[in-house]
Parts: sequence; structure tokens; C-alpha cells
Amino acid sequence: RWACGRSTADAATGSWTTAPLWSKIDEDRPDAADEISSEILVAAGNTSIAKFTVTSSLADPVISTDHIIRVQAKVTFTLGVNGGIRVELRESGTLRATLTTDALTTSYVDYSYTLSAAEADTITNYGGLELWVYGNFPVGSLGGVQVSWLEFAVPANVVVVTQISDGDTGSAADANGTIAFSHTDAS
Repeated sequence: RWACGRSTADAATGSWTTAPLWSKIDEDRPDAADEISSEILVAAGNTSIAKFTVTSSLADPVISTDHIIRVQAKVTFTLGVNGGIRVELRESGTLRATLTTDALTTSYVDYSYTLSAAEADTITNYGGLELWVYGNFPVGSLGGVQVSWLEFAVPANVVVVTQISDGDTGSAADANGTIAFSHTDAS
């Protein structure tokens, strides 16, 4: 099970259209019927950055695995055939991780990046996350980027029991109820 942080507000729109951007990419599942679009570049480089506030209800899963940035994106070329996208996970402006692909196609494709444990461990406030999105075009290629879905997912409802001594009994609660445990010495 996953807890998914999706955009809840535009922190900055850059030259992306059409505002409000966040409401077009916040679905539970990708929906290409609504999308956001960067400006069309007239020189190689990066498009402007669209910045999104991630839902503040996302909680620390208490583990460092399975933190995933996901995006569904495509490209429109006006010159060349190489275009990319960057999705940066930021906490209060500080970069924590980046999804990078330089192989966008002209049809929507899902891209994902799983954070390393070290990257996940740098996050201290899951309620203060943003996703920054921009396109990238090398020399010889021009165009724009479209995005139809964006999220940051972490494991949901993780209960961690760190130590149980011989004869211990008890319980721990998660969002779905109570998990009981007991332990007896096997010797």
C-alpha cells in the first residue's frame, strides 16, 4: 500500500500553461485528457520551472525504502529528436532527489525514480515537500514538454517493532487498526 503526495497548489508556474496547473496533474491514476505544457524553447537549454506543493498530509513512513517520484510525460519537438524532463523533490527549497530522463517520446510514458535510502533519510518534514518540473533540450533539439500526472509515493501504514524481549506481549496501532504481538523464548 502507498501513501501518495500529489500537488495541491502551484508554488510557481513559470511559463507553463494553463494555470492553475496542479489540478490537471493530481489524479490518482494518470489521465492524459488533461495536461500541463511548458513553453516551446527557441534555443537549447531548460524550460521554465513549474513548482508544486505536495499534500501536507504525507507522513514519514519510518523506513528508508520505496520512496518514489512518478511522472507521466511526453515531448513535442520543433527541431531534433532529443528531449528530457527533470522532476526534483525538494524540502523547503533544498534538493533531496531528482528523476531524470533524456528519452522523452511523443506519446505519454510513465517514468519513475526510487530514492536511495540515503536520499530518503535526508527528508525531515514530509509536510514541507515540493516537486519542481522542467524540460531539457540539448543543442540540436527544441520543443516543449507536457505532463499529465505527477506524484511522490511512500509506503503507507508501516509499523516497526524494534525489540521484543522474552515474554513480552502488547499491541501497536496503525491507520487500519491494531496489530497484536507476543513473544516467548524458543529455548
